[in-house]
Amino acid sequence: MSTINAVSALRNHYRLCLGAVVLTGSAYASYRQFNPSPKITLDAPSRPKTFNGGWFKTLTLHSVEEVNHNVKKFKFELPDKNAVSGLEPCYTPGYVEFLIKRYPNGKSSEYLHSLKPGATISARGPLPTYPWKPNQHSHVVLLAGGAGITPIYQLAQTILENPKDKTKVTLVFGNNNDQDVLLKDKFDEFARDRGDQFKAVYAVSHTSEGSGYYKGYITKELLQKTMPSSHEPGVKVLVCGPPGLEKSITGQSGWFGGSYGGILKELGFSKDQVHRF
Repeated sequence: MSTINAVSALRNHYRLCLGAVVLTGSAYASYRQFNPSPKITLDAPSRPKTFNGGWFKTLTLHSVEEVNHNVKKFKFELPDKNAVSGLEPCYTPGYVEFLIKRYPNGKSSEYLHSLKPGATISARGPLPTYPWKPNQHSHVVLLAGGAGITPIYQLAQTILENPKDKTKVTLVFGNNNDQDVLLKDKFDEFARDRGDQFKAVYAVSHTSEGSGYYKGYITKELLQKTMPSSHEPGVKVLVCGPPGLEKSITGQSGWFGGSYGGILKELGFSKDQVHRF
């Protein structure tokens, strides 16, 4: 899984680093590699990889698509049109896409949202945070908040689009309002096509009547109803979201984390059963 974060702005040329999440100004920076509908080529492993852990590469903005009131999808051209990004599971030759949320007073996200097609950025990576092997766990629980859904989506996609991976996936996704529920159409496809393997629960604190979403936050009571027991063999919990959500769920947030605790510890999950992106 890979993420993208802003490092510095050099006039009209932006430098980015793939593979980490940082605090940028007063905003939680969540700029993550996003692969909504991969065009997997049979020769992908033999194609050159743009991001291989080396130095910065220049990307040119091809197009921008508004996803909702504060999220845009950015499609960048790779320097080599025959190359793939090297960020799994994205194997579309010539391009890489990022889903970027704009935060109030967030200098990095506001700058990126101001870019027009033809603008360039420099990027490097990846720094893998949780390499996945098929069937390494029997059941993964994905807990996400806001734009933290993007690496969570990547993992769900990696599992559910691999017929040989039988891992069960439970998603609990928290948001402030209905418009913030990103990628719902993709998760609906998973539920329709892999309903025996995947289920999703949406917690929305300010939801509209009749939305079908659970009204409220991700609480201990909600997780008790939706998650498998901590005693079930092979369960792994993966968490990604803003600091407040991660603190509530794991007792940890930010680079240095802090002591493990929070809701998951109260539910009997050990630190080894939990991973924060």
